[in-house]
Amino acid sequence: MTYVVVGVLLLGFLMYVLVMFLFLRGKSSLEREIERKMKLGMEMQRSGKLREYGELMREVEEMEKK
Repeated sequence: MTYVVVGVLLLGFLMYVLVMFLFLRGKSSLEREIERKMKLGMEMQRSGKLREYGELMREVEEMEKK
């Protein structure tokens, strides 16, 4: 009986650690900002706003160097 209780507690703890690891492993704010600008740039390119697209991609390149 005690082995079952200890096993369930250990399994619960391992599941908690796994879930917390997955949540804390998220992207940094810089990575999210780069991803957002890349999506915006793709929309600009598709709509023909190539000058704005170029400026945005230059910003993205500068951010990636950091």
